Parts: sequence; structure tokens; C-alpha cells
Amino acid sequence: MRRTDLPALRKKVLAVISEMRQAVGRLDLVRPQVAISLFRRRVRCGKSSCHCAQGPGHPVWALNFRDDRGQHTRSVSPSEVSGLERLVEAYRRYRKLRAILARRGKALLTLVDRMQRPLIRRYPSGKSR
Repeated sequence: MRRTDLPALRKKVLAVISEMRQAVGRLDLVRPQVAISLFRRRVRCGKSSCHCAQGPGHPVWALNFRDDRGQHTRSVSPSEVSGLERLVEAYRRYRKLRAILARRGKALLTLVDRMQRPLIRRYPSGKSR
């Protein structure tokens, strides 16, 4: 790379920084979040006379989460679902923006390294004593 390429690289660096600022501005680190998966599944109640014994089962809400003891799944009442959906969506937005920041941070470091390469002078090798 030539030193003449530095202004173009500098523009790219500034563009990446601008994208990162926008992503940071969209981060919501004030409202609560929850790191779970919320989903609907079908279960059988176990009663032989119930329609679920022959059919697809009863639809129920469940959540999946991980803690220091491992991965867990538990049922959730319908009244809890709307509140949990907001918390889960906030966490998903956070993870998406975090991934953008990670990619753009890597791109930024790559550009900065490219800018630095022509500035490095190699130490002349000579005979050692």
C-alpha cells in the first residue's frame, strides 16, 4: 500500500466509526432485558378421554433459559407472555446491535492496521556481536 491511499482509508475509517456511533445510539441499556427463548409448544395432559391423547396436544407457552446449573425449560402462563415478549425482544435487539458493533470493530481494526503498514520501518539487520 502507498501513502497516497491513506486519505481514502481515513474516509473508510470515519464511515465505520459513524456506523458504530449509530449502533451505540440505538442500544437500549436502560430498560430490563431477559436472555431466554419464548415459544409455543404442544403437550399432552395425560387424560385418556382428552382430545390431546389422539391429536396434536394442548398449545402452551414455554421458555428456555440457561444458568450456571445448565439449560432449563418451563411453562409460562398466558398472562406472563406479553411482559416476557417485550423483555425478550429488547434482548434480541441488544444482541443484534452488539453483533453489528463486533463486526464493525473488526473492520475498523483492519483499516487502521492497513493505514499503519506503510509507516513501519524495518530495523536493519546486521551482524550481532
